[in-house]
Amino acid sequence: MMKCSLFGSATPGFRYAISPHKIEDIPMPEQAMLFVEQPKTRDRKYVIKIGDTIKTGQKVNVFDNVVSTTMSGVTGSVTDIQTYRGDYGQTYTSLSIKTADDDMDDTIAALTQSTSLDDLLPFSGNIPGAPDLTVFKRFESAIHTVVINVLDDDLLVSVNQWATQYRTSNIKHGVGFLKNIPGVKRILLVAPERMLSVVNTIGVEVSVIDETYPNVLPAFIMRDHLDTILPEGKTPEELGITFLKAEAVASIGHMVDKKQMPLEKIVTVVRRDGSCHNACVRMGTPLKNVFDCLNITTRSGDRVIIGGPMRGSAVYSEDIPVLPSTDCIVIQSESDIPGVSNAPCTNCGECVRVCPVEIPVNVLVRYLENGLYEDARDLCDLMCCVECGLCSYVCPAKMPVFQYIKLGKHELSQIETAEEQDE
Repeated sequence: MMKCSLFGSATPGFRYAISPHKIEDIPMPEQAMLFVEQPKTRDRKYVIKIGDTIKTGQKVNVFDNVVSTTMSGVTGSVTDIQTYRGDYGQTYTSLSIKTADDDMDDTIAALTQSTSLDDLLPFSGNIPGAPDLTVFKRFESAIHTVVINVLDDDLLVSVNQWATQYRTSNIKHGVGFLKNIPGVKRILLVAPERMLSVVNTIGVEVSVIDETYPNVLPAFIMRDHLDTILPEGKTPEELGITFLKAEAVASIGHMVDKKQMPLEKIVTVVRRDGSCHNACVRMGTPLKNVFDCLNITTRSGDRVIIGGPMRGSAVYSEDIPVLPSTDCIVIQSESDIPGVSNAPCTNCGECVRVCPVEIPVNVLVRYLENGLYEDARDLCDLMCCVECGLCSYVCPAKMPVFQYIKLGKHELSQIETAEEQDE
């Protein structure tokens, strides 16, 4: 829902979605898919082959002398090996797996003995919500504050709200686990006022958040609820603060309580007509299986977006699997896809007025479209951008401002990596 100003000069008042109560169970697919990130080196050698058997919870090592962090969510045999090209030149090895009954890897069996932080580290990024537990070991300055998000970071998505409402017990166990991590002194749960009756039973500090987009993004939570400004180019973890989704905390709690790896991901599916459904999907299930079970047919010219409507990325294949980080799938009909233009900026100032961090976007985009990424960083605060997407939404010239910004940040990271390698 959006509130508009009578004079058209106010920031769009987008409100976060209210969680739907109904959830659809998607059955285990006959053919699952795993994505394993490929190393940058060219002299890589495959050590996995068609016919190999993979267990549930097994680390999938695809290349010689490269230890993978990707864990399988299914058991089965490899039937095909392909390469998938993602955004910004990133490539993945996609493994097609003919699924079978679950055969748990020894890593999961070890959970019955202990569920300490060290025991859960192998599952980092591999359970629903994709929690990065390595931050508690990786940073020299210990993480002292953990923030749990009940709202999702994009519009129409209601995964974390659903997890909070229906997996409250798991979240309680997850919070108990987090409290026992050395160095953690404060756990803060941010939630909308309408969910206080649920979150107040968890036994953790609660702060009420305004449901206007993009208030749930980390930089704004730090400013509004922790009285801390995130410096340009810094991450919250460098300041001793880390953020976890409510679904991620529920997954941690499930492992602590049940001594099992959670394998089903909650995903919000947005149809062409804008209606939203939550689905419980086995990780590794291809998108086309989700569509088939929900009676969704994609047509030529439609757009499939992974992530929400403001911050998501379009994909070119329905064979892409549901990953631990997949919160939303949007199907956009050809007639609803907004146009994109290469027309120059008209300097109307709409992007400047709407920017929540007050970046001079109209000047920034000129540097970016001309490939002057370092000038964009040094002169126009590129690294202060929180990537909310509002600038692209309001641009009357239909410039892909959001994409320019993401590309600029990527190119800067490539430049910095190259400079470090030359030293």
